[in-house]
Amino acid sequence: MKKSIVLPFYFLLNFIGNVLYAQSSYFQYAKLINRAEMNIVHQKFTQAQVLYDSAFVLEAKKFSKDYYNALVCSIINKDVSKTEKYIHVLLERGTLIESIKNDTLINSVVHLPFWTKIENTYPAVRKQITKKLNYPLAKELEFLVARDQHMRGRPGSYKVWGDTIRTLDVLNYDRLATIFKTNGFPDESLIGNENPRAELPYYVILRHWLGDSKDCQCEDFLKKAVLEGNFHAKYYAWIRDYEYSGRHKSVDDFGVTLFYEVDGKLYPDKPSEKQKVIINTNRASIGLESLDDYQQKVLYERNDKRFVFANTSSIATMYFTNEQDKKAFIEGFK
Repeated sequence: MKKSIVLPFYFLLNFIGNVLYAQSSYFQYAKLINRAEMNIVHQKFTQAQVLYDSAFVLEAKKFSKDYYNALVCSIINKDVSKTEKYIHVLLERGTLIESIKNDTLINSVVHLPFWTKIENTYPAVRKQITKKLNYPLAKELEFLVARDQHMRGRPGSYKVWGDTIRTLDVLNYDRLATIFKTNGFPDESLIGNENPRAELPYYVILRHWLGDSKDCQCEDFLKKAVLEGNFHAKYYAWIRDYEYSGRHKSVDDFGVTLFYEVDGKLYPDKPSEKQKVIINTNRASIGLESLDDYQQKVLYERNDKRFVFANTSSIATMYFTNEQDKKAFIEGFK
């Protein structure tokens, strides 16, 4: 009788220990990445590269965008050996060689001595990677996104095609729920990332699901995916704030939208001091930087396009049908 109790309890403790360790590693990784990005903001690219390398040796899930930013730092620092290393890592994570060659911000690497060898070995590397990754699932997720966007992008969008959009959305949500149940969260280690500058394509479906569907039961699942390093916290915050589209109406606010852009001019959002405390607490709970750091990154990334910090929806571009509405909106920031 004792054995039947002790053995499951041991495995339960082991499981809990592994979960807590994974979350601890995630927060360590997130902290180092934030420090690296802040060094980029202050144009300390050598220090940033050191911090990236410190993050990459942790036993935590990594994101391709971080390797991409480290790659940019190595190019700026003229550290050819690190440039080669980061490119190898990106290719092994599913990045297409065309994504590198067509990227005008980093394609100077094709003139470096090691590039010929990379091109010659790439077909074999790519073949192995597509076997290792769940490539059919990656392509299916791309199809779901195309289905999500097809009717939304047609003239009239929701006003004309609302019923059709909702019908297709239900098909997408049902299929995603099945994928989550069968495969777990489809992170980069499962489906790769063909372009590290881009978000994984199905994130837009998650946004619609969480924002539009009252039947979505995936919120806890997504937060767990964040804390295990499978789902980028900035995209989780993005879709959570999308659900509460009003400004600061919920204690769940992550402060994703910092600025509103009207005719090229930025108008900063102005949460109260009390709300800032709530926002920063929420952000810290999923490993995100503070609002102050976030704002610095957003403004830096607006001017320096070489880096990608995944600041989706940080600046909301506003359009108005008449000058009176535009004036009233601007007056609200005074």
